[in-house]
Amino acid sequence: MATLLFTVPVGKTCVVRDIECFMNTVGAWVVNIYAGSTGAIIAQLSGTGAGWKQWTGRVALPAGETISCNAGTTPFTLIGTGYLLT
Repeated sequence: MATLLFTVPVGKTCVVRDIECFMNTVGAWVVNIYAGSTGAIIAQLSGTGAGWKQWTGRVALPAGETISCNAGTTPFTLIGTGYLLT
């Protein structure tokens, strides 16, 4: 099940530009970032062992849209950046 991270505020458009993930594990891992209403994968970050992975791009999400992630049970750090348009 995906964990809700952010909901785009009413009257705004969210532009996601960068997503970074740090996983502290010894095995292989995958983190999927989703757009809520469609379930489309915005980014998929993966690696083997501990370390940072980064996605850069541009995804525009309308008001009310959600961003969520699914990464299993291993704790991780996720940082997203972008901006809101009015």
